[in-house]
Amino acid sequence: MRRNHFLALAVTSAALVLGNLSIAEAACPALPYTLSNGQVADANQIMSNFNSLVNCYATGPAGPTNSVQYNAGSGTFGSTGPLTDGQVVIGATGGPPQAAGLTAGTGITITNAPGSVTIAAAGGGVAVQREFGPFAPPTASSFTFIDTPSSVTPTITDVANVGLVYSTPVNSSLAVFPGAYRAVPTSSTWTLTVRAKFGIPMGTYPSFGIYVKDTGGKMVGICIEHGTTLFLQAKRMNSSSSFNSTPYGYEIKEVPSWLRINYDGTNLNYSVSWDGQNWFFYWSEGKSTFLNGALSLVGVGNSPRITNTAYWKAGSTMGGVVTYWDIDDDPASSRTP
Repeated sequence: MRRNHFLALAVTSAALVLGNLSIAEAACPALPYTLSNGQVADANQIMSNFNSLVNCYATGPAGPTNSVQYNAGSGTFGSTGPLTDGQVVIGATGGPPQAAGLTAGTGITITNAPGSVTIAAAGGGVAVQREFGPFAPPTASSFTFIDTPSSVTPTITDVANVGLVYSTPVNSSLAVFPGAYRAVPTSSTWTLTVRAKFGIPMGTYPSFGIYVKDTGGKMVGICIEHGTTLFLQAKRMNSSSSFNSTPYGYEIKEVPSWLRINYDGTNLNYSVSWDGQNWFFYWSEGKSTFLNGALSLVGVGNSPRITNTAYWKAGSTMGGVVTYWDIDDDPASSRTP
């Protein structure tokens, strides 16, 4: 009698489990034993089937221990996890939620722990300092011609979070204008906008500016130069080692960090800006006024000469850091971080 009572209890419990499973529609493995109509039920087989159903019921709808359950549709349950330290549940359009960890971006650290995620700035709290405005320096590899008059060789270097560093050794006697250049755009009109940080030491005659070369090697551009005082000047040069003339120039009190050349198909138009927003039209010259009309190269250049040797020591360099470069065939937007 006790045996029959036990079997009845097991069968009833199994029925309840099956009833609940049908509600959740959990996917369970096949039962270990198949019982046919009229077969004498064996308690061990019934209990084995019962335990299999209980295990399925315990893990099927909710997943493994500590997993996160969700509605999988059609009356079924799904689960994700269990989650590891720092993981969160993230939505996936058209699919089930996913367990994933956060990814640290530049200058960020993420520390995961049981039940917590700590997000902090990297580098011990020392921030990268940049001047106000967009940051999109050119790459050194884009300058295909390095002008080295009298063996005065400029170096250009890509420095992360700083910009394109342009440097030349200081000298006291060579009136030369080395530079870093690339081909002018092939379009009929184009505009180059440059932002550069550069120092113009006291003395005569250090300078820094932007220039256009023709196919014969002549140069026309604007620069900031120190002579008796600080000047913004237009310059013509027969070559990078032969000065021609200064058709226009005047004294300034503050160095503009933004320089622009606009070629409208006929003229080279030069502008400067102190903030990158308000532009001061400075000077214009026809492409054939001094140049031969066949524009070839455009870039940055300087005069590293300081005749007053008391102002500097051997090993000194000067130049600038280009932090923004935008031209039609190499737009800043393609390099903005």
